[in-house]
Amino acid sequence: MVVAFPFIDVKIDTSALTPVARRSAGVLAIVGVSAEGTAALGIPEAVTSDAEVATKFGAATLLGRSLSVALAQEPGPDTVYGVKVAADAKAVGLTALESFKDVTFVTLAQTFATVGGALGADFTALSQHCDDMSRQGLKRMGVVALNPAVAADGSADPVDAQIGLVDPALRSATGRLILVAARGAQDAAGTVVDIAAAAAAAIAGLPVATSVVLKRVSGFIIPKAQQYRPSEITTLARAAILPIIRPALIPGESLHFGDGMTFSSNPAVGYVDTVRLLDDLDFALKAALIGTIGDARITRSGLRFIVQRAGGVLDRYVLAGGVDSWQIDVPLLAILDTPEAQRSQAQTDVITSARAERLVEMTVIAVLGPQVHRISLTLKPTFA
Repeated sequence: MVVAFPFIDVKIDTSALTPVARRSAGVLAIVGVSAEGTAALGIPEAVTSDAEVATKFGAATLLGRSLSVALAQEPGPDTVYGVKVAADAKAVGLTALESFKDVTFVTLAQTFATVGGALGADFTALSQHCDDMSRQGLKRMGVVALNPAVAADGSADPVDAQIGLVDPALRSATGRLILVAARGAQDAAGTVVDIAAAAAAAIAGLPVATSVVLKRVSGFIIPKAQQYRPSEITTLARAAILPIIRPALIPGESLHFGDGMTFSSNPAVGYVDTVRLLDDLDFALKAALIGTIGDARITRSGLRFIVQRAGGVLDRYVLAGGVDSWQIDVPLLAILDTPEAQRSQAQTDVITSARAERLVEMTVIAVLGPQVHRISLTLKPTFA
């Protein structure tokens, strides 16, 4: 027998169960040339293993080799996309990525920094792509590399000469480009490796607030004769280029980033982790506050609810260590907290204007807690 309960009418409201939008901070897309595999031209395809790379793009193609070295990183990106293009058509691949909202890093397979010509145009397109997508809310960074190849006789180009090959126009004012260098980088067979793909994947695998300095890069070797000397490391770092080095104080033969700067003309966005953290904060705040649009009212309680939502996001970054403290300033809320009889005419006009335009302005101050890059130590020996 079915028992009825006519006295209580229960209606289930699932609106509070709506998930908050999330965006992974470690998604890499590599655009490159390939005439093999099942993947269609200009269509991004995710890969998770070398076997998939071989099937979709060909293991020995320029794109296939770059994808393989990206997948060799540990930790690595959450997702790796390959975009197959014909020769001299990398801009087509970049355009294809515009509809992929999860991409945070972009590289051009086996393409090295140069001045002018077709390759110069490719890097200009990459820089423009990252800037354009970031302005539209889909924050991205591009990774470019100096050519790791050395002469047939084993001699190496001077670092100053390598830096001179970099198009000055690539130095981004928005901090959207990372330039890396690893002279002599090669695989076990002695083939030049795409260090931009390796570096992008290694950075993408790190938490957003983590400095890349001395973090490990895998998937290739650098013969000792080609490794950068201390003076060269300093020269590269001063040029905002990340050298890949084998530090003497770290046991083993592992390779690591020798600095953590973006290839930028703006010191405010001069570090990779700063740009990544701000990008992640930007998306997280928007995702958390989008649900208040059309629901929160321009009242004291409504604005306090908005502040509470934003504060909940910022607290997560404090717990993670990237943000030391935060403060939210809503001028309109301060006015609403003033008793109505005590408000000036100017304050009343501000409330009236805000309600008429349905616009609330707020400022979030986040005090960053960056990681140590250098320690200045004074050793004072004594016989006392």
